[in-house]
Amino acid sequence: MYEKNLKIKKQKDATVEIEGEIPADILERHRGRIFEEVRAHAETPGFRKGRVPEHIARELMNEKHLLEEAAYAAIEEQYPVILGENDIDPITSPRISITKLAFGSPIGFKMSVGTEPEFSLPNYKKIAKKIFENRQDPEVTEKEIEDVVTQIRIMRGPVKNGGKDGGMEAEELTDEFVKTLGAFENVADFRKKIRENILEEKRDSQKREYREKIAESLVENTKITLPPMLVEDDFDRLMQNVDDQLKKNETTRKEYFSKIKKSEEEFEKEQRSYIERQYKTKFILEKIAEEEHILPSKEEVESELAGFLAYHKDADPERAEERLSEVIRNEKTLAFLESFGKEEKK
Repeated sequence: MYEKNLKIKKQKDATVEIEGEIPADILERHRGRIFEEVRAHAETPGFRKGRVPEHIARELMNEKHLLEEAAYAAIEEQYPVILGENDIDPITSPRISITKLAFGSPIGFKMSVGTEPEFSLPNYKKIAKKIFENRQDPEVTEKEIEDVVTQIRIMRGPVKNGGKDGGMEAEELTDEFVKTLGAFENVADFRKKIRENILEEKRDSQKREYREKIAESLVENTKITLPPMLVEDDFDRLMQNVDDQLKKNETTRKEYFSKIKKSEEEFEKEQRSYIERQYKTKFILEKIAEEEHILPSKEEVESELAGFLAYHKDADPERAEERLSEVIRNEKTLAFLESFGKEEKK
C-alpha cells in the first residue's frame, strides 16, 4: 500500500521528506471513533449526557474539525508503520501537513523528519596528537601553597598575639594547629597535601580544557550538517524553560535580556550555535566509538544506573540507562583520544 503511494526524498541536511496518502477507510474508522467519544459527552435539552441521538449530535459538532482531527489521528497511527516499512529512523518529531482531505477520499499528507547526519570522520588520531604535543603537566608554586595556608589560617579566626598591645593575629602554623584541621602528621605533611590537592585541581581543569579543545577541533575538521529541526526543537524547549522561569519570577523577557546585557537576537544566535556544536560533538564521538569498538560494559552501566536511580527516584529507568550508556561511552572515547595523544607524544 505505502510502497505505491509514498514519495520519499532524503535531503543533504539529513532531513527526510515523505509525501503520500492514507486510505479512506482508515480515516473513516478514526472519524467514527472520535465522533462516538465526543457524543458520549454531548448534552442538549431533552436528552441526558451520552444519550443524544446520532443525527442531533452531528448537528452539534463541527464536521470539518472532526474530519481534521480524524486525519491527524490516522496519520499518527500510520506514522510508525511508514517509518518501519521504509527503514527511516528519526531523531526529531515529525512536521506534518495535510494536503488533501475530503469525505470518502484518501488523506493526502506531507511530513518531514530529521535523521542522523551522514559524514566522514577526520583523522581524529592526528588531531589528538596535535592537541597534546605541547601539553605539560601543571606545576604548583610555593606562592599558591602559601596563599591556601594563609586563607585557612584566616578562616580559623584571629587569636591574641600575646603582646602588650593585646592585638590579634592569624593562628600560628604549628604541628599542633594542623592536626586540628584533619589527618595531618605535621606542618610538612599539611603543606604536602595542599600541594597534592592544588595539583589535582589543576589536572582536572587541564583535562576539561583539553577535552574541549579536542571536541572543538573535531567539529572544525568534520563536514557535518544537522537537520535544522533538531536544533529548532532544542531551542524551542530552551525558550519554553526560560519563559516558565520568567513567569515564576514575575519578570519579562525584556527585563531578563537587559539584565544579562544581551539582545534577544544575540542570545538566540549564541544558544543555537551552542546546541549545534553539542550535537555535532555527540555524533562525532559516537562514530569514533563505533569505529574503535568502544562500548561501556554492562557492569559500568549498572553501577552508574543504581546510583542515579537511588538519587532520582522518579526517573525513567530505561531512558536513564540509555543516557548513562552514552555518557560512559563518550567518557571512554575521550579517554581513548587522550591516551593516544599521550602515547604519540612519547
